[in-house]
Amino acid sequence: MKKLIRRILLLIFIFAAAFGSFVVYQQYTQKTQQTDSYETMQSGTLAAVRLKYLTDNSNTLRGYTQKMDVSTMRGCITPLSQEHKLSIQIDQAENVGQVSYEVRGLDGTRLVEDGVISGWETDGSTMKTQLQLSNLVDDGNEYQFVLCVSQKEKPVYYYSRIIYLTDEHTESLVGFAHDFWQASIDKNSDFVVNYIQPNETMGTDDFSYVNQHSRSGMITWNGLLVEAGTVETTLTELSDSQASITLTYPVTISNGTDSKTCMVNENYVVRFRSDVLYLLDFERHVKEQFSVAAPVYAKGALQLGITDEEVSKMASDDENIQAYVYDGQLFASNEKDNSLSLIYTYQDGAEDKSFLDGYKLQPIRVENSGDIYFMAYGYHSRGNHEGQVGVSFLHYKCETACIDEIFYIPVTFSEEILMKNMGTLAYVNNESDLMYLLYQSTVYSIDLSSGEKAQLAKASSAGSFYSNKSSSLIAWEEGDEGYAGMIRIADLSTGETYRIDAGEGEFVQIQGFLGNDLVYGTGRKSDVLTQAGQVVHKPMYELAILSFDEDMTQSGAYQMDGYYIEGTQILENQLNIYRLTKNNASGSYEEAADDQMFFNNRSDKKVTSLTKSKIADDFQKVWSISIPLDTEKVQTNGTLCKIRDAAASYQLNLDDGDQGHLYYVYAKGRLQQIDSVLADAIDTAYDQMGVVVDDRASYVWTRGTRALSKNLTFEEQQAKNAEDGLRACLEILISAEGGNASLVEALLNEKTAVEDIMTQAIEAENTKDTSKSVSGRAENLRGSSVTQILYYINENHLVLAVTGDSSALLLTGYDTKNVSVYDPVTSETTTMAIADAQEYFEAYDCAFFAWIK
Repeated sequence: MKKLIRRILLLIFIFAAAFGSFVVYQQYTQKTQQTDSYETMQSGTLAAVRLKYLTDNSNTLRGYTQKMDVSTMRGCITPLSQEHKLSIQIDQAENVGQVSYEVRGLDGTRLVEDGVISGWETDGSTMKTQLQLSNLVDDGNEYQFVLCVSQKEKPVYYYSRIIYLTDEHTESLVGFAHDFWQASIDKNSDFVVNYIQPNETMGTDDFSYVNQHSRSGMITWNGLLVEAGTVETTLTELSDSQASITLTYPVTISNGTDSKTCMVNENYVVRFRSDVLYLLDFERHVKEQFSVAAPVYAKGALQLGITDEEVSKMASDDENIQAYVYDGQLFASNEKDNSLSLIYTYQDGAEDKSFLDGYKLQPIRVENSGDIYFMAYGYHSRGNHEGQVGVSFLHYKCETACIDEIFYIPVTFSEEILMKNMGTLAYVNNESDLMYLLYQSTVYSIDLSSGEKAQLAKASSAGSFYSNKSSSLIAWEEGDEGYAGMIRIADLSTGETYRIDAGEGEFVQIQGFLGNDLVYGTGRKSDVLTQAGQVVHKPMYELAILSFDEDMTQSGAYQMDGYYIEGTQILENQLNIYRLTKNNASGSYEEAADDQMFFNNRSDKKVTSLTKSKIADDFQKVWSISIPLDTEKVQTNGTLCKIRDAAASYQLNLDDGDQGHLYYVYAKGRLQQIDSVLADAIDTAYDQMGVVVDDRASYVWTRGTRALSKNLTFEEQQAKNAEDGLRACLEILISAEGGNASLVEALLNEKTAVEDIMTQAIEAENTKDTSKSVSGRAENLRGSSVTQILYYINENHLVLAVTGDSSALLLTGYDTKNVSVYDPVTSETTTMAIADAQEYFEAYDCAFFAWIK
């Protein structure tokens, strides 16, 4: 499937919602100058909590000074002992008072139990206890555990999922990860080679990233001397037979002459089956210690060392000032002064890497004067916002080397979701003193000198907005939902606006920005192919590329006779075009060979990633960035700038509103993706050995935990003919889910979409008889593979396969090689090889549907 992923902007630039109460920036500055002073950001003060399992350094939790939305706080998962006990340790507990807890359902709405914890053992500044939980925690079900620790008479909250497993192999699963880690440190290749699958996808010249497909020599550090520090263990997913485990530790590697100090993050997925342990996935990220306070220069470059993290950069208009973000640090070079200065970081000392993966820094504008507007968003581990999740909008003043916080917005969902949802549309036009921000489906402009706001643009949804990397250009669609009749473009650097109109019976569709050029397509509504009320293909017949140097001009186009365009992928200086051909007899479409367009100088030079590498003896590939400075004479300032935080009145609480159904992909110990299309989320989770949860915190798909075989029983329903197949299959599925199958035929006659039929028929029965406890929702799984949808059969849900406007089949079972398919026309269940079934359903442009509880 060709995926055209549209970013889900849950809070797309939440700043704008505050504009109605935004106070004049100049007045704010004057006020704070009179009442506040600049201070160095204070170090972290919150107690550290661990939920110990097997090791003393396991499942370390972050502290939050505000109550969080429990349903978003996945974090780690902690297994209870067979006696329902939980081992808790609190460090830095000098100011700790009462400690209480809650056990809740995953969505946070149901309280299972709560209480105050007593009987602590104290040893200096450390508190320990074994918390006895009740037997209300069911075997195999996950719950949210919330620990409330009073610190200086203020509550601080810590979150973890917990699970009780009567038949579990957790100790073996976690033990295997530690055994593999130890083998890599000890250079025990005989152990390692039993669990890896080396191939040509992984090289032998870069320690910064290795995985299960690397050669054993790279995993065992290729002859380097290795000295590892304390290993932190975090369980992120756990069932009775499978676990996802993250190991984090510092390491010093040496070739006998030189040495490097690095932080290492390893992710494991381990399965226990038939008394055998399997390593399903492994990867290791290595990052050499870096600090602007102790930089290493060489031949016009700043050395980063071993790393797989790219550096982001934004330049001033005259390119004298370059702002960089790397390893949680914002720093800037000044070519005229030949200086490099640290601007902002939460890192507290060169070796402190605690919680640095919980926030991001993003430059918004760099001025010729050296001033920098930027955002800091995520989890704040120190400073006045310590323990909060939120967005801070900041202004670094070069003349005084100090920072003003203009405003701060706390949120109550996880930092992972906040960081994933933040995009790039935040722009300051210094000449006009205007700030442009997007919230939900509206773009606002705000006059920083007067506090006045105006609505610049409003679209049907936030996903309709696109911007270039510097956010100086934005574009959005207007018109009927799904068939835009107009595209509008705004150049925020000049204030100019433009529009593109679709022709009669046509629609326009934005593809995105190629550097500073807009790519959009045009299609005919008559070419759109639907099936059972669902859009199957929405092809375009041409692409256009627009430039905006002084005016809007067309600088490129793509159209080829006999071919349609399904979508595009925009890369730097390259446009990949996904094409279709049409069968005029049947009206169906088939995938055709992709095409490409190549361009020169289409990248946005203001925002770029600029890493280059070289091979260093023994340490393999090391990285550096070119900087426009005389590195032999550069003046370095590694002192953190003092900051003046926004007053309490500039902390703004926002209502996030209804965001619709969203799906969250967790894999490799972190949130990987947020999607509005379940099939896209499943694709990512499948590739990364992960899980998908919905906005209710319920699992909707996991990889690797289904049984080897499954066959569902159901009440058969005879179809009159092939064109009656959809009706019969829907009635079978809805009856199996406890719904009212008698509603199906009338809803089909009204041309109701399949998802809506399932929803109305099942929810109607739930309303009529609440004792049935029917809950869940219909899901369109178009684009998912047969292998992927077997998960739902394993969860006891029939899967509907729509093969035409009125024809359908049911997937009812599987084994390791085959899938069982029920045909309502013949009332027979046949088996098909999974690969054959995949080919068969693809030929029909099939859409799968399931009811997910």
